[in-house]
Amino acid sequence: MLVWKSVHAYLHIILVFQPVFEHVKLQDAHDAHDDLFHSSVVFLEDLDRAFLGNLVDSFNELLPLHRVYLAHSCKMLRRECRDAFVDEFITGIGKGISDREDTRIKDSDNVSPIGFLYHLPLACHHLLRLRQAHLLAALYMEDIHAFIDKVGFPVLVRPSYVLSGAAMNVCSNQEELERFLKLAANVSKKHPVVVSQFIEHAKEVEMDAVAQNGEIVAYAISEHIEYAGVHSGDATIQFPPQKLYVETVRRIKRISRQIAKELNISGPFNIQYLAKDNDIKVIECNLRASRSFPFVSKVLKINFIELATKVMLGLPVEKPNKNLFELDYVGIKASQFSFNRLQKADPVLGVDMASTGEVGCIGTDTSCAVLKAMLSVGYRIPEKSVLLSTGNAKQKADTLEAARMLQKKGYKLYATGGSSHFLTENGVENTRVYWPSEEGKPQALDMLHRKEIDMVVNIPKNLTAGELDNGYKIRRAAIDLNVPLITNARLASAFINAFCTMTINDIAIKSWAEYK
Repeated sequence: MLVWKSVHAYLHIILVFQPVFEHVKLQDAHDAHDDLFHSSVVFLEDLDRAFLGNLVDSFNELLPLHRVYLAHSCKMLRRECRDAFVDEFITGIGKGISDREDTRIKDSDNVSPIGFLYHLPLACHHLLRLRQAHLLAALYMEDIHAFIDKVGFPVLVRPSYVLSGAAMNVCSNQEELERFLKLAANVSKKHPVVVSQFIEHAKEVEMDAVAQNGEIVAYAISEHIEYAGVHSGDATIQFPPQKLYVETVRRIKRISRQIAKELNISGPFNIQYLAKDNDIKVIECNLRASRSFPFVSKVLKINFIELATKVMLGLPVEKPNKNLFELDYVGIKASQFSFNRLQKADPVLGVDMASTGEVGCIGTDTSCAVLKAMLSVGYRIPEKSVLLSTGNAKQKADTLEAARMLQKKGYKLYATGGSSHFLTENGVENTRVYWPSEEGKPQALDMLHRKEIDMVVNIPKNLTAGELDNGYKIRRAAIDLNVPLITNARLASAFINAFCTMTINDIAIKSWAEYK
């Protein structure tokens, strides 16, 4: 039996006829690869390097970093390699395509299907006429300024050759642009920085699927609770989607079928989309299993990796007949963070991934699943009081109903200057508190230390140094004092709605098999 154990950021996969899932942490995957490769993997002697890289990459986003190491580590017996299915077991991506993926833009004239695969923006207009945000790969500041004059702020700045969104940032003004461009340039000095238009208040939607010869065999469409701008590894994902237009789902399915057919995909793949008012834009397409594969497999009760493995082995595969709209329950994937172990780190979420784990929970409805998931990753339901600092005008409006629910539930509300004024204008009783940089009583920081606040909702208006510094002491104190902290308006609203409409005692204790 040929056994191959592939390290993904959040799952182990054994490529036999009954694959299994096992959670691991991202840092563990990086730090423990020596032990894993020598103790858990059967390598085949004289295995071709291209075969090795292709075999693994469909399931592993970390492997390009270890490709050279692996090529020199395959010293085991090749007994099973004579089997026909092993000799033909070549799938995934090669080095050149990995290179195009990691550099974001390699050749603006490349409009081949392979170029299209890992850099959708380059070829989507030419091949499938798919829509995506405007972008520019630039080495010079004057080009970036000209691009921003055309599309306006905010923009997304990202370097080449990074994992997990490292050094990627959303810039809302010139100050942020200059600061984050320097960071991106330091990460990837020899390759262009990519600047793209950032679409505000857009939903991020994911399509996880398995295809065979370009035809989708099984798929799952999931929806981020947070608006686009939070890394998918940090985002709270709900499946099936609860607040997508039927037309949005229809268009995403159609585009996904086009991409799978054009690339003749056989195996797992993941596509991320932006959706706003039924206007669908492609973020990226990855020919590999994503971190949400085990989550949607558990919720849908269809093992996507098993299907993908059979496709890659050339075994017959039947299309599942289960429809995602037929589920009478909801799954929520929430992220686990370790900011309490990272001294002085600012616990603000963005396009740069920060989570160190995740939890998937199933509930009879969204509120039940959200409450289970949030409690599972360490949040607590506040007992008496909540501190609100709710960001810009749009974010204040988004959290207004949640504030009203808290007041109706009997919570004591504290709010910083702008949030307090907004709540008062809208008839929500609250007590104003002051930032550490302001004079006045009561001081929010002192109240945290006196344990007078049970939960903090602190949403930065933007990412300018001044705005981040102003709220940093409050956010950091909340983490250090083990006070639940939420820095995203939509996630805060979802959690508040959950614990205001039900209690822990209302959560039904069911096994996975009982959800049908």
